[in-house]
Amino acid sequence: MDKRILRTSLASVSLLFLATCSTLFPGGRQNSIIEINKEVHRRMILEVMGDGNFDVVPELFHADWIGYSNGHEYARGRYQLILFWSMYHEAFPEMVFEIEEQVAQDNRVATRWACTGRQQGEFLGKAPTGREVKQVGITISRFEDGKSIECQTVVLGYRY
Repeated sequence: MDKRILRTSLASVSLLFLATCSTLFPGGRQNSIIEINKEVHRRMILEVMGDGNFDVVPELFHADWIGYSNGHEYARGRYQLILFWSMYHEAFPEMVFEIEEQVAQDNRVATRWACTGRQQGEFLGKAPTGREVKQVGITISRFEDGKSIECQTVVLGYRY
């Protein structure tokens, strides 16, 4: 294929993509990136935190990811993230997460979530109670290259 035709075809496809983004997401490319980041954040909470699907971790989390909860670092990197959430799922095997609200700006996404389940195993030194637990929290993530590189979570309420 002639290079001019190829370049013209690629340019046409690029313009079509940008036009589509502008139609679907007023504000163009920036809003489409924001929408992608919101979807990644939703999947982080529902699939990793909620379902324990660690196969998607490399797709959603940057290799240099850092997680904080209530001001304290709890995991650094994908491996520690998986270790932490594995312990969580052993203690709360039937925990169900729901997203209540989500907002985004630039490269940050904030999600308010709630989860309920029963503590059936030890977690962070606390013996299993068998009682229902409800947590409500907000997680704010910063994104780089379409992946979360940092999460700040504040648990607003924890009730047995």
